[in-house]
This record gives sequence, C-alpha cells and structure tokens, in this order.
Amino acid sequence: MKNIYTKALLIGAVLLSSCEFLDVVPDDTAQLADGFKNESLADGFMYSCYANMVNGSGGGGNAYPSFWVSDEFVGDPSWGLDWFPYMKIQQGLYSASKPDLVDKYNYDFWSQWYAGIRKCFVMLNQIDLVKKVSFSEEEFEAMKADWRGQSYFLIGYYHYLITELYGPAVLVDKEIALDGDSEDEYFRKRRPVAECAEFIAGMMDEAMKYLPDTRQSTEYGKPTKLIAQCIKARAYLLSASPLFNGNTDPFFEALKNKDGEQLIDPTYDKEKWKKAKDEFKKAIDMAHGLAYGLYDYTGATSDAFEQAVATARYTLVDNWNKEIIWAYSNASADVGTFYTPRGITTTRPPALVSGVSASLKAVEMFYTKDGKPIDTDPAFNYANCFDVAPGETTANLHLNREPRFYAWIGYDNGQYEVNSSTITLHVKSGEANGGTESLYSGYAIKKMVSPKNQLTASGFLQEKQYFPLIRLTELYLSYCEASAEYSGSLDADAERYFNEIRTKAGIPHLSAAFGSPTGEALVNIVRRERMIDFMFEAFWAVDLKRWKIAESHYSDVKEGMFGLDITGATDATFYKKTRLSRFVNFEKRNYLFPILHDYVVDGNKNLVQNPGW
Repeated sequence: MKNIYTKALLIGAVLLSSCEFLDVVPDDTAQLADGFKNESLADGFMYSCYANMVNGSGGGGNAYPSFWVSDEFVGDPSWGLDWFPYMKIQQGLYSASKPDLVDKYNYDFWSQWYAGIRKCFVMLNQIDLVKKVSFSEEEFEAMKADWRGQSYFLIGYYHYLITELYGPAVLVDKEIALDGDSEDEYFRKRRPVAECAEFIAGMMDEAMKYLPDTRQSTEYGKPTKLIAQCIKARAYLLSASPLFNGNTDPFFEALKNKDGEQLIDPTYDKEKWKKAKDEFKKAIDMAHGLAYGLYDYTGATSDAFEQAVATARYTLVDNWNKEIIWAYSNASADVGTFYTPRGITTTRPPALVSGVSASLKAVEMFYTKDGKPIDTDPAFNYANCFDVAPGETTANLHLNREPRFYAWIGYDNGQYEVNSSTITLHVKSGEANGGTESLYSGYAIKKMVSPKNQLTASGFLQEKQYFPLIRLTELYLSYCEASAEYSGSLDADAERYFNEIRTKAGIPHLSAAFGSPTGEALVNIVRRERMIDFMFEAFWAVDLKRWKIAESHYSDVKEGMFGLDITGATDATFYKKTRLSRFVNFEKRNYLFPILHDYVVDGNKNLVQNPGW
C-alpha cells in the first residue's frame, strides 16, 4: 500500500523530500521528531511549509501559472520559449503528460501544492511535541498558537490555489498515514467547487482563531486574521462565478467523478453571490478597522492629475503601504528587469534584459481622462487615434487618457521614470529605446517598476521589491462585482467603494461617466474597472476564466497580439496597428489546468482528469 501511495498518492507526489526535511533538522540521520526538538527547529519547519508557494523569484513571471499568460503581456520573439516558458501556457503548448515546460520551472502545481498541505498537517500534529528551550511559557504558547494559525491558513490557501487553477479539488482534511491500509483515505475523489469553497472557508475560520490581527514589520508576509478572511471571501467569489455556477456547457458538464457525480454545477444559484458579497464586506470592515485605506501619494506634485498619476505608480512600489494587505515579501525584482526598456544608458547594463512589453489591447483598455472607453467617448478622437496631430509629438491614442495610463504605460515620446528622474522614451526604429529585443509591441510596462531603480553603464541596481497578493482595491471591486451580479445594481456601500476607486484614479464617478447602468451593462463596467486597476498583476488570466469569457476575449489574438510597427522610423510607419508574432491560443480545455497524467492513470483510481486533457 505504501508503494501505491508513493506513486500516485491520492493526489500526486506529496511526501516530504529528504532535502526539505534536512533543511530544518541538525544532521542527515535525523528523524521527523528531530525537527521539533526545540522552538527554533520547529519554526524552521513552519517556514518550510511556505516553500511550496509560487512567488516567481528568480524568473519574473515565468514560475507563476497566471502571470504573463494573458494578452496584456507580449514577449519579445528574440527570447525563445525555453527562456520564456510562460509563453507555452500563453500559446497552449502544455499537456497532461509533461508539466516541466523547461528544466528550471516545474508546472506540476498539483503535486507541489498538495505537498505543502501535507507538510502543514505534519506541523499541526507535532506542535504539542515541541520542547520549550529558549522562551518563556507565555511566549511559547503564543508561538504555538501562531504556528497553528499559519498551518490552517496554508492548508486552506493551498486548497484555494488548487481550486483556482484546476477547478474541483481533492480535499485533504488531515495527515494521511503512509503505512495505513484504507484505500478510501488514499483514493479520495474530487469535490465540486462549492464544497471546496466551504472547506477553504472552514480552514480560514480555524486559522482566524489563532492568527494575530497585525504583524510586526519583521513578519510581513505571514498571514493575519484579515488575510485569512480575504482568502475565504475569494473562495466564495470563485464558487459564485459563471465557470462554476450555472455552467450548462456540455463540455464542462462532462466533468464527473467515476460514480457519475457532477463536479461543475449546471444549476445557477444566485445566493452564492450573496455569500461572496457578505464575506467581502466582513473583510472590508476588518481592513477599515485596522486602518487600511486606498493609497495616496504624499510627495510633491503639480496638480490633481499628476497626483493621481503618482498615486497609481507608487501604489505597487511603495512597499507595505496602507493599501497592501498581503504580498510576497521576498519576491524577486525581476519584473523590473524584464519591463525596463533598453537604451536608457549609452552602454547597456548586462543585467538589463527587457523582453516583456504591454500589448495594444492593454493600452486601449484604459479610459479617457473623462473615465470612459476610448471608442465610446465622443470627446476622444478614436477614429484617428494613430494620427499625430499638428504640434504633438505622439499619437492621439496617447493623449487625453486617464492617469493610470500614464502611471503604468511607457510610450513613444512619453515619460519614463527611472534613476529617480524622468526621461523621454524614443521607441521608433533606430532610436535609443526602439528596435528588437526591447519593446516588441512599442510599449513599455511601468507598473511594479520603481522610479528609484538605478541604471548605469555598468549595472542595474533595483529597489527591494515585493509581489502584491491582496490590495484593498480588490476587496472593493469584488464586493461591487458580487453586488452587481446579485441584484443587478450597486448597493450604497458598493457605489461608495467604486467611486472611491475612481477618485483615487483621478476620473469621474460612475454616474458622471455612465449614468445609471444596471444588469449586464453594470457587471461589464465593474469587470473593466477591475481589469484596468489590476492590469499586469496576474488577475486577467484568473478573472477571464472564472467569468467564462476567456475564449471570446482571446479570439482576436489567436493569430498574434497587436502592437505598433517597431520597424517604422517615422510617425506614419510606426503608428500603425500591427499584428505581432506572439499569440494566445486559448481553447475550452484551457479553462482548467491538466492534472499530471501519471496521477490519474497510474495513481489514484478515483481521480478524474479535467475535460479535454
């Protein structure tokens, strides 16, 4: 039986590896109990429970399954798929038989996250065996409570990640003995997403019994009660979303357990939106009680518009500001390397590689200065958006846009903040920042790039960077989405939250820009606001799938995403909508990531594969 468990293990390879174990015990003959001989060793084991999270360190967005894979990102063709393996997900070039897209990045998240779950249960079961050595009784009891809270949180969070990426999950509620005889324990079935949401919520409720309200700065990144409540609310939002709530597509209805149990719910339940709304309200109230608020730049600016630009730019690089609820505190600053254009110094620093740029679709997604879509705002010259007006130095497309556009997009003859200063980008062919291996789409990404990064001819010194996971803005917009979906309108709280986001963005409120929308029109407005505010933050890929609109959204980029013509050296030849070689191939099966073939065929006899794989 142990051999069966080791091969498939219910859900994948979830045994503790010897190398991980030896990281937290004193010698290479150690037994499990040695990892809990004292508080320090046990805390090291607790730290190892986080190792199965994915933070993209060392590879920008390459290691994260929902980052760089949607069509706001364009990778330069000079970088091959082995260098940018995220493109294999973007282009649908992955399978159930081999998740290792390249040697450096293992895309078998199913195994990785279930391994993390197992470690957390090991931790829970050993806490009371830890020997107190260096701390007082009061300190020791507080430490043990925190370990419990972190363990329950990570169990719930790993289950959430599995559900978000794979859909119906196998629920693991305890440490499963390796020498037992019960096949029912090993060979568990996948569960519907609504049941997964309840399970995750239960784990977060248990975590909140032990987690602190706040953390000292030395512990930023560890969960708190608020973070647990946010993930609980996210789980209910996922369950309420169209992919899992009332999905009558026969392709998804075919996802059933071997006993015929339906795993994708074809019956729509509006009350799931009410549940998500209520849980996000709890999270928002908790956040307000802890003095979280929308970020506001406090440096010197010339006017309200420039204030909004600076606020948007620094929200993501002013570390641990009042809007950031949770982040990977040790994330690599590689995104800054990949986003920063070449040619900023006369001699290119070796570390400055560029290679990832913003698509034209991303550029067009931003609103006008009046907070309206560029193709419906009568005051915006959309018909001639690629023309350069007399007296101007850039295309009409780049003029009279909202502040977030100027904060997060670098464009030809536009500003780019770096070296604690401001330069002007020159992106046409033959110019300093143009050409191949730089801005393939003609646009730079400024979001998550610190203006304080220092580029010289000999090197690239980046500011300490984190990767944001939860912002207060997300809680506001998720509440708005649930409100719009549940009642077809925004309640008083939702309207206030929505307008606060628009105020921060420096654009008019909902009614001023759109009147009094209801129903589907309102839902689409809320969705677009979310896509704009969370552009380049790994939200698009997840949201487009849970909204069940990814196929239609990506349908225009199957033959290639769009940008400007970087081979053009003049306004007339450069400012043209141009089909690029990088594309997104999204088919119906791509809504749910495949489970490794071996786990389904040679392992858990009750495990079923996702449709199309």
